[in-house]
Amino acid sequence: MAPQTERPKVLILGSGPNRIGQGIEFDYSCVHAATTLSQAGFETVMINCNPETVSTDYDTADRLYFEPLTFEDVLEVFRAEQQSAVGGPGVAGVIVQLGGQTHWGWHSALPTPASRSWAPRRKRSTWPRTAGPSATC
Repeated sequence: MAPQTERPKVLILGSGPNRIGQGIEFDYSCVHAATTLSQAGFETVMINCNPETVSTDYDTADRLYFEPLTFEDVLEVFRAEQQSAVGGPGVAGVIVQLGGQTHWGWHSALPTPASRSWAPRRKRSTWPRTAGPSATC
């Protein structure tokens, strides 16, 4: 059972073992997500199965689970964290985007509010656009 807390929690799914074409950039993103969310007042919960990554350092997230990154195991962690909420909102969301291709399909299958999208709002581009082909080409 997870320790009881009053802060809203965000679960961050790590990338697991490094694969061809999927390196440590996902792990680096998980670390920055944990740091930023912690500064914003959330309790961060990292789930990863790779002990060789930076995201599994003891001081990266408020709580760390070394669990297989299967849907069933993530759901068990979600339920444990949801039950440990004392008067607080429990799990406010789950970040699946930073774990690579493995977790993308889980977004809609996780219980509400975990299926809440944590993607930033789209902004209109401020980059200048060209009217057509350049005359100098």
